[in-house]
Amino acid sequence: MLRTSLKKQILSLLDSMSEQHHEGVEHNLAFLEGCQQAAITIGETIESKVAERQDIVTDLEEYCELLFQLSQKTQIQKSDIQQLDGLLFVVKEKVEQLETGYQIVFFPYKAAMWDSMESIWKAFQKDRRCECLVVPIPYREFNANRNQWDSCYELSDFPEYVPVRDYQSYSVEAEQPDVAFIHNPYDDYNRVTCVYPQFFSRELKKHVSKLVYVPYYITTGYISPEHLYVPVCQNMDYMIAQSEKFKSGCEGMNYYDKVLPLGSPKADRMIHMCRDGVEIPEDWKPVLQGKKSVMLNTSIGCFLTFGEVYFHKLKHIFKWFKDREDVALIWRPHPLLESTVKSMRPYLMEKYHDLLDYFQREKIGIWDHTPDITRTIAIVDAYIGEDGSSVVNLFGVADKPIFILDNSFFETCDEAMKKRAYLGDLVEISGKWYCTSLYNGLYTVDKNFDKVDLVTGFDDQPRFVPPYSLMQAVQETLYLSPVIANMPISYRTDTGERKDLKSSGIDGFYSLSRIVAYGEKIYYLPAGDSGILVYNRRDKSWKEQKECMQQLKQNTPVIGGTTCCCCVDGHDLWITAEYTNRVLRYDMKNDTYQIIAFGDDHYGYAGIAADKENIWIVEVHTGNLLHLNRRAGKLKEFPLPEEITSWSQESGRRMVFGELLDMGRYLIAAPCFTDAMIKFDKITGSFTRLIPQFWEHVSEPCNGYHPRIHAVCSFAKKLDDKRIAVQRTCDGALAVVDVMIEEYSVHYPNFTEDTIHKIANGQDGFEKLQTYFAFCRRESRLFSFEGFMDDLVHGRLEDVKERQKKELASMAANLDGTCGEKVYEFLMGVLEEA
Repeated sequence: MLRTSLKKQILSLLDSMSEQHHEGVEHNLAFLEGCQQAAITIGETIESKVAERQDIVTDLEEYCELLFQLSQKTQIQKSDIQQLDGLLFVVKEKVEQLETGYQIVFFPYKAAMWDSMESIWKAFQKDRRCECLVVPIPYREFNANRNQWDSCYELSDFPEYVPVRDYQSYSVEAEQPDVAFIHNPYDDYNRVTCVYPQFFSRELKKHVSKLVYVPYYITTGYISPEHLYVPVCQNMDYMIAQSEKFKSGCEGMNYYDKVLPLGSPKADRMIHMCRDGVEIPEDWKPVLQGKKSVMLNTSIGCFLTFGEVYFHKLKHIFKWFKDREDVALIWRPHPLLESTVKSMRPYLMEKYHDLLDYFQREKIGIWDHTPDITRTIAIVDAYIGEDGSSVVNLFGVADKPIFILDNSFFETCDEAMKKRAYLGDLVEISGKWYCTSLYNGLYTVDKNFDKVDLVTGFDDQPRFVPPYSLMQAVQETLYLSPVIANMPISYRTDTGERKDLKSSGIDGFYSLSRIVAYGEKIYYLPAGDSGILVYNRRDKSWKEQKECMQQLKQNTPVIGGTTCCCCVDGHDLWITAEYTNRVLRYDMKNDTYQIIAFGDDHYGYAGIAADKENIWIVEVHTGNLLHLNRRAGKLKEFPLPEEITSWSQESGRRMVFGELLDMGRYLIAAPCFTDAMIKFDKITGSFTRLIPQFWEHVSEPCNGYHPRIHAVCSFAKKLDDKRIAVQRTCDGALAVVDVMIEEYSVHYPNFTEDTIHKIANGQDGFEKLQTYFAFCRRESRLFSFEGFMDDLVHGRLEDVKERQKKELASMAANLDGTCGEKVYEFLMGVLEEA
């Protein structure tokens, strides 16, 4: 079949030849050679592409013969031109009647990601005008052990029903396809895998009419910030986006209008497989027969964040499934997990192989390394794993329950720990302590810090995580900062009145941090990529101070604008960030700011205390204390005593201390990843450990806590001029410390029976935290892995499916399985109009 683009070229060439006929009358015989060469080219093209139309070739040969005869004349007459026109008219008429088509080529690189293209391929396959080619392309994986890139080619791993073509037999330059689909967006900007250079998007675009990028992943409906800047975005003609919300995340980018919110081919495939059923592999049947089954997903992100701790969690899960007769496990590691371990954590390669050997030797379950994950999802009954993987969203599409693991839990919590209240913030109003905690709600704490009672819940927010954490009191009113809520609120403690602090002009309410009150204004510090948000209590207006935050993070490697700690001195708000040695001084009286840098360039800062003459600040990596005498302009650094040990998180992040509490003569540094709380004497410059017995065992993991994951101190607050309160993460013990005499009492704040009943009674734990999260149950003190498995085995999760469907509305367009068809319809319209 003749390509439509080629037909248009032939018709254009025929028109040019006709124009030359008439120019030839004036310029004599000069046009004859050009017309003859054009006719030969057209004839050869027809012969090779539409061999059955020999009649057109014969007409062109007759035309060439006439041209030869005319070349023997000394003068061409108008009748000769008319004869040439007549022959070309016949040829043109026949060419116009030729059936034409388009070449559509798909360039997948990993067989496991073919599902991100398949439904589009199937839609184009149905149109006989389309020549559909699937050309898997080679790629390289980085091998850190050998410090080299290893070549990979998965031509033979694609489904049998997909006719694939070796890339060496296909030339993009020669074929000039009408449409090409790709799902690798990185070109040469990926440290783990990289397609061959000739298949970079910038190279393909030189020879492709329409280059279309289809993301290889599916999210809960949004695009992550790092994917806004991948190379393909500057070379593509279109991106297939799964939803309008996904497209809205691209607003402001120069390719925004190229984003087509038509759905996800991955969702198409999932929907059709669940609807039609799938064949279970023969070697799986003995393991799955008569049992419920779950798929364990182990992704790259979770491994990079938790490292060896992650392997311990997996071993715990494997042991639970060993010899179970009622439920089976299918373990599916991310297809790039092993290569990532090899390239980015080579020292853990042996432990990974040990884990794999244990799984296979003990016959824990099925190790799924098949290229088609959707088949596995269609087979199993539920998902267990992390929530940062696109696989979670496919389970949502499949209406199957999702359980998100917490890598620090290794058994069901006892009743005492289920009631333990971890404080998010603590504020005193009219002699009563108000706090936030692990779950939805505002609470009160008794004066002995033992009983925690629910004051009010927030019905429009998730139930089992804190939608609000940090607070600021202004007389009888509490202002609450949203963690995952979409709106800051105020709460009158005397009347119980709650108000949403709405604004039509501010984005970024999703995740805010600390709050500071000054005059009529409330200042909300960012935990994400917003500026400082300023709420005016008098006229209810909002302003965003973004430039100061942009200056604070300028020339730093972070994408977001996360702040760390702050303090207030008069009308000055001092703000630190762990990724820079600069500190932001914000003048709340005049809304002006100043950036001050001090200490080594590689420093970052956590807790800070300030007065008119001094700034005291804790460095995150070393734990050293820096003192800036503002009047003299002198900086002095106090090294942390060598005997005080600290450690990094599994991800490599270091933060020795967090909060810095100013107690007059003394500064108290609350521990993050160290087993010491420090008392520093401003006069003598000396460090001492404060209540060392309280922190003795915080370097040891226990159920629900790991020192390489969690900060050892979950909460620290100044209560008055002499006392502070600090809470230990491992068991929730709260120490009330008299800093001056170094005496303390230990308390265990617990939710009252009535409060725990209000929080958990009749609840199954399934909820959607926010637009960008899946509808799922999360492992916690209230909801264990063992409890989820018991509910699954005994059929107590059936009603979850209907609730799950309702939550999918904003996730993707065309959830009836027609994304591929919609992409086909759109692109065919574009091609036909060209």
